[in-house]
Amino acid sequence: VMGRPFYGTASAVCWLRCLLVADMISGTSGQQQRRKYIEWSPHNHNHFAVGASDLRLYEINFPHRHPPRTSMGRHARKFSIEDVTKDEIPSADSSQKTISLVSVNAEVQLRCMSWAPHKYRGDHNLIAVGTHTGKTVLTSFSSVNRISKEFVPRHARAVNCLAWHPAADVPQLAVGLDKIRGDFSILVWDVNAQGEASNTQTQQSSASSSSSIKFSTSIHKPASYSMSLDSPHTIHPTSDNSFNISPLEAAETVSTPVAELANSETTLSLAWLPGSPSCLAAGMGVKWLRIYDLRGAEAPRSVVAHNKAVNGVVFDFSDTHRLATFSEDGVVKVWDIRKLVESTHVINTGSKAVQQIEWCPTRAGVLATTAKDSNQVKLWNVKEAIVEARSPRGEGSARSKDSSSSTDTGSGPITLTKPSKVHHSSDGISSFSWHPANECRMLTVSYAGVVEVVSLNESVPISWSAEGDLAFAYGTHVLHGFASGGNSRDLPDISTVMQDRAELGYSSVIEENVSLSEQFQDEDVRAAWSWVSSIQSIVKRKQQVAAAAAAPSSEVQNDFPGIHLIMQEAGQASEVDRSGMVLVFRSPARNMCLQICGWGLPSKQSLEGIIAKWEMQGEFERAAALAVFHLDIRRAISSLNRGCAALIDPSASSPTPQPPSSSSHSSSNKSREFQLRLTAMALAGHPDMTSSISGGSNLLWKDTCKVLARQQPDLHPYIRACFDFLCSSSDIRDLAQIAESSSIPLSDKLGFVARFLPDQEFFAFVERSTLHAIDSGRLAGLALTGLTPRGVDLLQRYVDRTGDVQTPSLLMLHVVPRVFKSDQVTRWMHMYRDLLDRFKLWHERALLDVRRPPAPAAAELPPPAQVFARCNFCNHSL
Repeated sequence: VMGRPFYGTASAVCWLRCLLVADMISGTSGQQQRRKYIEWSPHNHNHFAVGASDLRLYEINFPHRHPPRTSMGRHARKFSIEDVTKDEIPSADSSQKTISLVSVNAEVQLRCMSWAPHKYRGDHNLIAVGTHTGKTVLTSFSSVNRISKEFVPRHARAVNCLAWHPAADVPQLAVGLDKIRGDFSILVWDVNAQGEASNTQTQQSSASSSSSIKFSTSIHKPASYSMSLDSPHTIHPTSDNSFNISPLEAAETVSTPVAELANSETTLSLAWLPGSPSCLAAGMGVKWLRIYDLRGAEAPRSVVAHNKAVNGVVFDFSDTHRLATFSEDGVVKVWDIRKLVESTHVINTGSKAVQQIEWCPTRAGVLATTAKDSNQVKLWNVKEAIVEARSPRGEGSARSKDSSSSTDTGSGPITLTKPSKVHHSSDGISSFSWHPANECRMLTVSYAGVVEVVSLNESVPISWSAEGDLAFAYGTHVLHGFASGGNSRDLPDISTVMQDRAELGYSSVIEENVSLSEQFQDEDVRAAWSWVSSIQSIVKRKQQVAAAAAAPSSEVQNDFPGIHLIMQEAGQASEVDRSGMVLVFRSPARNMCLQICGWGLPSKQSLEGIIAKWEMQGEFERAAALAVFHLDIRRAISSLNRGCAALIDPSASSPTPQPPSSSSHSSSNKSREFQLRLTAMALAGHPDMTSSISGGSNLLWKDTCKVLARQQPDLHPYIRACFDFLCSSSDIRDLAQIAESSSIPLSDKLGFVARFLPDQEFFAFVERSTLHAIDSGRLAGLALTGLTPRGVDLLQRYVDRTGDVQTPSLLMLHVVPRVFKSDQVTRWMHMYRDLLDRFKLWHERALLDVRRPPAPAAAELPPPAQVFARCNFCNHSL
């Protein structure tokens, strides 16, 4: 009976046919067109119920092997069930879906149904059924008692709708009835209320105690079902040969509701407010949408929702304030109950009469609709429509690409005319139900009794990360693929990183950011704020000296220049010091560049402080190289000897070395100690630096050091730079080659060329290094570019590389728009402000706006024109 499943494109759909029930689709033509209702169980996600002339419970079993995901199209599986027994349909293929008819409840004639969202008295199959006579019946699939309670109104009339209270501790059921003069059409019943029994079974207990005869009836029960579901039970005799097969407990009848609402009106739809447990939304038969509060006697909040009766009221699972209504005119409206004046969305379904709407419980803002005598289920994405309406006009927004999908009429509601997805069925759809947990699954039932399991797969969103990794989503799952290597990396999303930093106090305050950047473990951020702090103090000292010498200038100055700008604006040529073995160039601009690089002022005292700082941090090679570059060989040898002592016995020396991670092993420490001792011995053999190094007496020493450097491939970069410098000639090209080929940090390279290269060669090196820094997008390059328009280019590459708009925004906040204007920086600022709003960091957002410096006062411009003249004939301006 069941076909073999086929996984392919949407056009190649596999049909698995079986009859739901023989008597549900056989008989007269009128019986075939009777509406059928279908609903997933909120407790067991493999159970669903179908109701029409009776109520039936089914179980669907899905294969363990998932279909291939090569095609992301729509897959539908249909079960047209014929002569189904309570035995599971045999499966020839383990990958095939199967349906089991679990139980049939033929004691109810339903007009509407609603599955209880919570377990009552341990029964997770409790269903409320509304009848044509006005009774509301609580029924289940237990073989002991099919009907447990009946709620009977004062006057008999048809039940139109049912709504269980969403709270588990409030056992209430709201019922909407037809209109009758002088009576209410909304009744709220207490499920736990005690009623009167319509039949008593007092004789059963006495008979059971006096007889040992037992008669048990077994009904097929899969192992996954609870004992309350068609469980075997014992029937005790009333006499020797008589058995009472009536229910062990008679159904209770409750006739007093806890609340009565809507006098002399017809109620067609009901829904409890998720955020207000005492409030009830009702769709009335005369165009009104009303919200009742059961706590007071004040008039309900009301609005004319449609031109005809409000046939449906449904709240969005993801937004407690979002409500959807529909009417017979084919229009669905979405409301915000906080502003119940005008709808927020109007959905023109294109159908003559909408029959059912239902929000997706697992996808926010997705609404499904179906119409009478239609074979389509249409999906509408309200959230996407909101995004499109908020996007700016004329900037390639999503709405401009497809104006037919949604339109915005000023301040009025957003109109949707094009669904995001449409499912087509071969038969007219009577009812549908979303799966409570699977975001892509839906059940539909036709008037002919065909149940279809539908998979509505949306288009797969794909995104590249800032690091080049690929991520895509399928339903509520996000799959992350890595562009390089096969090992997964636990990298947080950059938006999460920015949120965490903002919550820690990351702002435009430089002093706080210097200390915070040490916690971030991000070398780019640490280098950026370290440079900003340094250049700020340097410029401040320069301005204090200039202010003492002359009157301050009224021109707006950039307090965060880079080396490139400093050398570009240098007004005088550098002086040359010829006293040493190499030429040393000095100028105020070069002195400032040396301070930016961390080489301090050209004085013996400041040099000693810098060398001591590197020794305290355990960077003895860097300290020795700095001494060599300042032509102090004795101080370099002293740094090397201190490093050897610290490596042998760290407690014997106050400085604590900070070697690389691999030097924690004893073998690495020994290798490093050997390099330090070998370098100290080599430097000790160097002649006095005040004499010429080009004499014949130095050739042997140079050749020996060159051979030594070549034989040590793992030689430290600073040690290699020392040997290259001491073994070179005084030629400018050799010194420039050392700076180009060395692998020491950029700051020390710039300090080296600032001392030993002439102005032209120095600026050429700075220009090449600036271009390379901009291309790499590393924030250490801000020492070259500064917070200038060229620095904006570097920061843009950083944003492209990392996706971090927070750090560039906070950096450029100090100069834009006070010093210069930049559209890129403005976009970063808008993006970062929007992120703070999304993070709900209102205080941080306020501080960001307050600390943003104002733009300089512009020259007074004439006011814009207010009166225009045009020709009435050609419509051209005069």
